Amino acid sequence: MGIARYLIGVVCAAVAFAPLAFGARSLRRRHLPHLFGAPAVLAEIVISLAIVVCVSEFLGSVGLFRLVPIVVAFGFSGAVAWRLAGSTTMASSPGAAERRNVVQLGGWERWAALGAVAVVVAEWTIRVSDSLQRGMVATADTLWYHMPVAARFVQTGWTPRLHFADGNSLIVFYPATSELVHALGIIFVGNDVLSPLLNLFWLALALLAAWCIGRPFGVAPLTVMGIAAVLATPELVLDDAGSALNDVVGIALLLAAVALLVDAKTSDERVLRQGPFVCAALAAGLALGTKYTLIPAVGALSVAALLIQPRGKRARQAGLWGAAVALTGGYWYLRNLVATGNPLPSLRLGIGPVHLPSLPFPGASRAADYIFDRQAWNDYLLPGLRDALGPAWWAVLLLAGVGCALGAFFGRSRVVRVVAVVGFASFVAYLYSPQILGIGRAPIYFVVNVRYIAPALVVGIAILTVVTPRFGRLGVLALLGAFGAVLVATQFDRSIWHNGGTYIAQPTEGSAPRVWGVVIGIAIVVAGVAWRIGARRVPRSRAFALGSVCVALAALLAVGFPLEQSYLSDRYRNAFPMPRIYRWAEDVHSARIAIVDFFAQYPLYGKDLSNHVQYVAHRGRDRRSSRVADCEAWRQAINAGRYDYVVATNPGFPFPSRRPALEADWTRSDPAATLLISESNLAAHAWLFKINGRLDPARCAAP
Repeated sequence: MGIARYLIGVVCAAVAFAPLAFGARSLRRRHLPHLFGAPAVLAEIVISLAIVVCVSEFLGSVGLFRLVPIVVAFGFSGAVAWRLAGSTTMASSPGAAERRNVVQLGGWERWAALGAVAVVVAEWTIRVSDSLQRGMVATADTLWYHMPVAARFVQTGWTPRLHFADGNSLIVFYPATSELVHALGIIFVGNDVLSPLLNLFWLALALLAAWCIGRPFGVAPLTVMGIAAVLATPELVLDDAGSALNDVVGIALLLAAVALLVDAKTSDERVLRQGPFVCAALAAGLALGTKYTLIPAVGALSVAALLIQPRGKRARQAGLWGAAVALTGGYWYLRNLVATGNPLPSLRLGIGPVHLPSLPFPGASRAADYIFDRQAWNDYLLPGLRDALGPAWWAVLLLAGVGCALGAFFGRSRVVRVVAVVGFASFVAYLYSPQILGIGRAPIYFVVNVRYIAPALVVGIAILTVVTPRFGRLGVLALLGAFGAVLVATQFDRSIWHNGGTYIAQPTEGSAPRVWGVVIGIAIVVAGVAWRIGARRVPRSRAFALGSVCVALAALLAVGFPLEQSYLSDRYRNAFPMPRIYRWAEDVHSARIAIVDFFAQYPLYGKDLSNHVQYVAHRGRDRRSSRVADCEAWRQAINAGRYDYVVATNPGFPFPSRRPALEADWTRSDPAATLLISESNLAAHAWLFKINGRLDPARCAAP
């Protein structure tokens, strides 16, 4: 990747996103004229994301998910939005009556919030820096299916086509809005250098939404500190920072929906603001298109949104909300419905004797199954909560639970009370939703699934911050101290700053990531101080803000190309679990690679992501998958796929066995196959074969 391709990407991004940003701003000014400051920015981001996702899904549905069509479509969509908004009379801007309803905490609380933001960004920067220096290797799911799905979007130009990244039929039907965003980054830049950085954007969006939730109640710094305390917990940092996992994506969009819904009611709660209501629905739909685990939260939020409506308007508003949610979040569920006859193929949906077609969910269990299991609590649940949420895990859970309870009973408005119920509903859904938790009575994967409770935690803590002022200044100070104590306690977890590995993810490598974490944390504080000083000296600091944005963009452009070259030079070259095979794949182009039981597969796509990597299994007409039965069927599958290489690993994920892979024997015994690499680690063995011609099914040995 040379400087020319980098500059082409920059120019295309400017042509695509500049009109789109202006169009989103125009729509916001037309339909949400009362918003100013942070809530206005949040609404514009949600509108922009809705346009980006919907246009990308449309292009992908006709095979045009390519650079030129995307640039043209984004630019055209922005121009249309600007024209539609500009063709009507602009509503009045917010006046004094609106502004005096916003009462902020004192200055030092803002400095405390700035410190909390600096800490959480520093933590996340450690993992981002680690990914930029060796690839996104810390978490299995990134290499297993998140980035392979994004790469397949880019390779084919189609988004509704199913990509089977393993030997079962579960993850192939997951919603993929976050993977679509990663694919857009790859298309514009020409490689995946933006992918380790994307979750920092979602982190910033979550903190912005937290500020907007607390702002109408005068507790914005307090809300930011509370949400930062959750986002700084070990599992979210280890799993999402610098990776393609999408928990933070769902958190950010859910908080954005809550923030806009809070703003949908005026202070007297007699007038409904239609613009924020629809914008909240767009954000909720984007969250729905990100993760299955957000279905309960979005469903509860949808009910809450209707409960705050006047009774005579609920039917109309339900249609409006449902249409907006379906527009931004229904695409992947429609794809599943067309492919299998069921929008949620892993669930047996139906009424009475009539059920939609479904696919098996092997090994599924529920967290609620272990509530009364003392052994499970001692061996897995309590240690898992400690590893996932940090030393103050009990305080995080307690604060969120108290927030939901106080919000439901003492909320100052109906919207606060119904959103508190959303937190309760999310927690109950977490307990009873099917998950892969372990084997029998041993929920060994509980620790890596604690992140699914994050929607309930962020909603509960956000509601706690807006309810606490009812108990006076002392209550606010006590809660501020509690959030600060949780944040400080989390810094002593061995997995964040001390380079310690856990069952959740691999540890960071070397001291450089920690140094970058400290540097970026300090930079956040310095930038915040400079912003506050500039804002005080310039009463209307629009020029100051514009200048700051221009300086930041210029700095990003200056460091972007060197960062890209540094990342590509070391990407996955010494990565666990198969560094020799990964180094080989980095220099292979446009090859067709068959895999079996090789789950950390993304590095096989190569540095330019041109390799076609496919898990080989038998796929039935009902979309069910099963292992290839015998040597003859295996060789026929390799020939039918015109594969150039085969990578076979010991079977038995997630516990690979010691016995040789049958597929390796079936491949090695054919004269057309040449063994290139045989590589082992503590858990598995892998074989890489070069296929020099057609394999001969007739020469298979007798079973």
